[in-house]
Amino acid sequence: MKSARLITATLRAACALAIATAPLAGTAAEPLNLPRDGWASWDVPAVDDAPAWCCFADWQQRKTGGGRCDLDGKNHGFGSQNDARTDTVRVYAKLVGGKVERLRALAPTCEVTAATPVRHLGRHDADESSRFLGSLLAKNWAGSADPAPTSRTPERELHRTALAAVAQHRGDAALNVLATEARAQRPSELRRDAVFWIGQTRGEPGLDVLKPIMMSDADANIREHTAFSVAQSKSPRATALLIQQGENDPAANVRSQAWFWLAQTKAPEAERAIADAVRLDPERRVRHQAVFALSQLPGERATRALAVIAENRNLAREERKQALFWLGQSKSPEAMAYLEKVLLPSPQ
Repeated sequence: MKSARLITATLRAACALAIATAPLAGTAAEPLNLPRDGWASWDVPAVDDAPAWCCFADWQQRKTGGGRCDLDGKNHGFGSQNDARTDTVRVYAKLVGGKVERLRALAPTCEVTAATPVRHLGRHDADESSRFLGSLLAKNWAGSADPAPTSRTPERELHRTALAAVAQHRGDAALNVLATEARAQRPSELRRDAVFWIGQTRGEPGLDVLKPIMMSDADANIREHTAFSVAQSKSPRATALLIQQGENDPAANVRSQAWFWLAQTKAPEAERAIADAVRLDPERRVRHQAVFALSQLPGERATRALAVIAENRNLAREERKQALFWLGQSKSPEAMAYLEKVLLPSPQ
């Protein structure tokens, strides 16, 4: 019965917009003129190099960018694996009694279906939309009865999709919303989402937000996750920040992960910095993880770096053994050639 009443109210809204439409008074949402019930959508300018998001039901659809989004469904993946980009993002919001209950951010070219009509509100200013979504994030968290929402709660899902939507918005207001969420007194899981999107979408200005979090946040898990986000940022400053964290963070696990993510960047400075950690870090587990990080460098670079460790008699035997182990795990021709040279007797 409740669903029937909701559908009836939505159909009435489609037939009598002047009566059934009601903005969320007293918030940044007011200029959007959202309906009280049903799905609405609006377009905003997208951040540079924004992916053309759509839905996919299987890997082939994800690879090709095909698929259709059922706005009311839960069975489709969400994202993009192809090279398609968009300069516009379309935000979809489902309202019940004037409250946003679901959100999606997709490319305008993505085909969607819904159980009720979707009212399109046209193109809007990205800052206006970002501020609306920021107010929604604040209200959603403040009104949550769950002190540590998980991926299974409606509040957590709304938070996740709203952050993803904000991340695709162009402009300073979007970055301000993401920065607020990254720094806020939120559970670690929610802050991690904001940190991730800053690294993915906000370029150099985003790194200015992430640097103090990466270096001095009280939560070691957040510092570790920020290193991953910085490594994903494609900023030329990422290398120096990862080295700084790897050399100075008080937590061994954070230092270990900094070296791993530095290797993933393939930066030319990686070998020297990680090799220094193998020599100088006071904790054995960090030294071993640094050797592993060297094994993550591309092909011949990994072989050369590990060979230098294996042959350095000033290092502890354990670190040298780790280097030989990871050389043995490599399937690269360079690593196999090196091991044959070292381990097999020379022909007489």
